[in-house]
Amino acid sequence: MRNTRIRKSCLAPAAAALLAGGVVVAGVPVAPPVAVAQAQEPAQGQAQDPALQQTVTDKEQHAPAGTSHVFTRGHADLGMRLDGGELDVQLRDDAEEKPIWRVLDDVVFDVSDKAKQQLPADGGYEFTGAQPGQEVWVLPQTEVQGVPWLGWNTQSPALIAQANRGVTMEYLGHQGPGQMSMFLQAGGFEQPQELWNSAQPTPQDLWVDLNTHTHANWVFTEPGVHRVAMGVRVKLKDGSEKTTTKVLNFAVGVDPSEAQNSSWEGELPKAGAAGSSGDANSSNPNNSANAADANANSSGEGSDGGNSALPWILGGIGVVVVALLAFGFLSLRKGAKERKRIEDELWGQLK
Repeated sequence: MRNTRIRKSCLAPAAAALLAGGVVVAGVPVAPPVAVAQAQEPAQGQAQDPALQQTVTDKEQHAPAGTSHVFTRGHADLGMRLDGGELDVQLRDDAEEKPIWRVLDDVVFDVSDKAKQQLPADGGYEFTGAQPGQEVWVLPQTEVQGVPWLGWNTQSPALIAQANRGVTMEYLGHQGPGQMSMFLQAGGFEQPQELWNSAQPTPQDLWVDLNTHTHANWVFTEPGVHRVAMGVRVKLKDGSEKTTTKVLNFAVGVDPSEAQNSSWEGELPKAGAAGSSGDANSSNPNNSANAADANANSSGEGSDGGNSALPWILGGIGVVVVALLAFGFLSLRKGAKERKRIEDELWGQLK
């Protein structure tokens, strides 16, 4: 079983400002691969991205169960909820003026050919099951017009009030042609962070802190009807644990009607069946993504995307290099006094 915790790229403010502006730092072009979207700051750390700032209430509208809906474009989240003390996951459809919650069994995600993207020719994304330069279907990490923008949030007030620290999202299986994967792209010098992959054994756990809002890249290598089984586990403050299992239906490059009556074939895997503790720190030592972040020990209060501690274990060297390059660039343009101030600021962030 794989356990993953989302890592966050932590740059000193001056260096981060340069990267955000797409500046060439000391002759090194800082830009993400053109075929994938850059990472967004989750929930309370999202001042840099107004598109991800949102308020979720427990009084929002709900579509009656059995109301079929094809989701074709705009923003939506897989929202974890505690309704009447029971755990549920629904789609918070925010594509129109007012959000509406939908039962996942009623929803088909239309991944049309508008979602086609070409993987970078220089590689780095072979884990998706596609070759460099190959076209794939992508629900992107940042919004693209005419394409579903699918993320997840743990911002329901009832969930925040009752849950202990966060939830675990489990990838339980995939049915459909080709390969399905989900990853985050932080941009800059960061490598993509693989979260779920249908080519890897299940379950695959993803820890999510409370009161966070995140989007990732969902990649499908072949057209057809795709079903993704996901589980959610949450430990409550009273010591009990709640679980639920859901199936996401995707029509990838085909008519959505082909997926509307689709159902999981065979026995549906159950959340928590592998006996995982659900703790964010129950890490698999063979999983490098989790090993870098498992000791963050975020409290879930005032969370900044679930990574309040700096992930120096694997990324420290890269951060230092970026900071020094940024300082070198600024040194060419500032006087000695200003250089000293910036140097103090940068190294203060890196200590």
